[in-house]
Amino acid sequence: MVERSQEFDLTFNDPTMLEADGLFDGVNDIMTAEHPIPDRLWMLKTTLVILSGFGVAELELNLYSNKEIYITDYKPSQKDVFYNMDLSVLSAWAQDAGWAVPRPHPDLIRTKLSFWKHFWDLGVVDSDYLERLYKKKEEVDDDE
Repeated sequence: MVERSQEFDLTFNDPTMLEADGLFDGVNDIMTAEHPIPDRLWMLKTTLVILSGFGVAELELNLYSNKEIYITDYKPSQKDVFYNMDLSVLSAWAQDAGWAVPRPHPDLIRTKLSFWKHFWDLGVVDSDYLERLYKKKEEVDDDE
């Protein structure tokens, strides 16, 4: 969970993300206006820098027309997995901006499996790769 008293500054290097303030609907409008082909699939590559009191994090992201975000590279602001706020901030921002829960690329997961599994277990990131590896997380009934 993102601590609301902490300030986080998110900056993208892609002009489309900047123009649309990172909002999916704005990005989609720009992308479909520039390439007006029905059902056109698109993908943007951007670097996201998260600046906070915890330090500076840098993430390479691929953003897709189906609202998916893949993390392809990650330089954390903190080395400690339990005090790392970067991914929580990314996940909260993404969902607020109309994107899906971010997904680390399988190659990235393989470099630090326990780190990514921790954030997957918390629901901060999503991953088909981890679902296959650890069996799909069981859904909890609201009645339980």
